[in-house]
Parts: sequence; C-alpha cells; structure tokens
Amino acid sequence: MSSLALIAEYFGRKFHPGRILIYVIAISILASPTIIMNIAWQLSFASYAGIMFLSPLLNEYFYGKKSPSFIAEMIIIAISAQLFCAPISIYYYGQISIIGIVANILVTPVIPAVMALTALIGIFPRLMTIPFLFLDKSFLSFQIFTINYLSEIKWAAVSMPPHNPVIFLLYFPILLVVYALKRRTKYSFRSGPALDKSPEYGKIYVC
Repeated sequence: MSSLALIAEYFGRKFHPGRILIYVIAISILASPTIIMNIAWQLSFASYAGIMFLSPLLNEYFYGKKSPSFIAEMIIIAISAQLFCAPISIYYYGQISIIGIVANILVTPVIPAVMALTALIGIFPRLMTIPFLFLDKSFLSFQIFTINYLSEIKWAAVSMPPHNPVIFLLYFPILLVVYALKRRTKYSFRSGPALDKSPEYGKIYVC
C-alpha cells in the first residue's frame, strides 16, 4: 500500500484510498489465494480501511482544517481501526475489548520506531546494528508488556457467542456512520496539494 501511494505521489497522481485498497487485496489474493482465510490478513485490511476512511472523516468533523493534537489523533486512529476490526474479532474470538483503545494509544507511537529499526538492522552489517537491536528489543518488550498487562484485567473484554455470521451486519451501521460523516463534512478522499506550483507540473491527476 505504501509503495503504490509513494509511486503515485512521485508521478503527481492521487489515489483514492478505496482503489488502492482493492489493488492490494487483489495482488495479495493472486499471490496466495488461501490468504483470504487468514485472520491476521482480514484484521490488517479491516484496520487499514478504518484508518483510511473513518479517521480522516472524524478529524474533519471535529477539527475541520485544524490539526488535532498527537493524543487526539491517536485516539481517533485507535477508534477507527478498532471499530472496523470489531465484527471480525467478535466472530473469531467471541469477545471485544473495552480498553483496546487505551492499548492502541500506548502501543501505536512506538510502532514506526520498531519498523524503522528493523529495517536498519536488515541494511547495516551485524556489528553496527547492536544499538538498533537494543532499542528495537526495548520497544518490542514495552509493547508485549503493555498488551499482556492490559489483557489480564478481568473486565477488559466483553464476551459474545463466536462464529455467528450475523455479527457482520454490524458493518452496516459502521458504513452508515462513514456515509453520514462524508455527507456532513463533504470531505474528499482524493484531496491534496499539488507537488509543484508551476502550471505544467503543479496539477494533481486523479486516478
């Protein structure tokens, strides 16, 4: 997803998030048709869809053209991702987390650091990666500790009957909220500034 977005940005084009999501889903299914049954794959795309579609609408609704604070942005992202993942989690695991938003707020800020450090460990020679390994392990240990600690709280989750396909009907009110926010805010998912102000290069071509 990131690669397609960067390539489009390089050529001065603007992808609609729905289109790029469909492209990546199609590519991953073509590469491995059975992956569609993978729970991690389903949750990953559900959370990404929530972040792409719901979080910008919530930002626009509550803040307009202003930028939310770091904490507010983390809360909006956590709510968006968890809301879109909720039906899948309930179907497979028979429960939904009450404090999942708290866990996401605590864990999310260190995820970019973990990804960047992991990339550096793969690029540089082994002896040069010792500081990266130490930092990466520290961030990962913090994530694991936070998740394990919060998961041990007895009232942290609400149990429901698992493997009930009716639970997927929850996506109708979720999508209705997205539609209502889109109508209310008139937010454009393809909006974005031009890369250059020159008449020749400054146009954004919409896919």
